[in-house]
Amino acid sequence: MQEIKISKEELKVLVPKFFGAVIHRRSKWTGKELPQIHRLFPGNIIAMFFIWYRAYLHLDEEVQITMDDTRFLKYFRSALREANYRWRELESKSEYTRSQGEFRFLFSSLRLTREGVRVYLELLTEGY
Repeated sequence: MQEIKISKEELKVLVPKFFGAVIHRRSKWTGKELPQIHRLFPGNIIAMFFIWYRAYLHLDEEVQITMDDTRFLKYFRSALREANYRWRELESKSEYTRSQGEFRFLFSSLRLTREGVRVYLELLTEGY
């Protein structure tokens, strides 16, 4: 199995690309979710990023991806602020789930792009 390590410099570039690919930017239609998706986005944003990254680089499923999760979340929150999204972060109830990457963002309004919906549905079927 091949392992790919994403550096902090790469993360700084990749997170805005990921954000732009999966989340519809602020507009007058932002509050109209199409299709209707629950507002917990999603159970594991890091797993969603890995699915997107594999498709972005056309990698096979056997590739192991590692990165600094804390830095990824910092850049993701920064992208949310730049796009003027309002959100609340729901704390995981136990240390175990936090260590598994369960970060939940609660949005008052959110609209995914078509690619975002595809990645989101793949995440749900993968059982992350």
